[in-house]
Amino acid sequence: MENSLIKPRLNSDEIIDIRQYFNILLNYKWRILLFSAMVTAIAVLITLSVPSQYTARASLLIESKQAKA
Repeated sequence: MENSLIKPRLNSDEIIDIRQYFNILLNYKWRILLFSAMVTAIAVLITLSVPSQYTARASLLIESKQAKA
C-alpha cells in the first residue's frame, strides 16, 4: 500500500534547482509581504494595547572629586 501523497526522497545524484524556489518566492512576493505586514501590525497593536505591568525608576547620585577631599 503506497501513499501517492508521499514524495520520494532525492537521490544524491539529483540536483535541486534553487531557481525554482526563487521563482516561487517571486510569484508570491506580494502575498508574503502582505502577510508579514499584517502579522507585524497585529503584534504592534497587541503590544500597545496591553497595559504596562512594570515601571522602573532610577536615581543618579553624582559626587565631585572636590567634595571627597
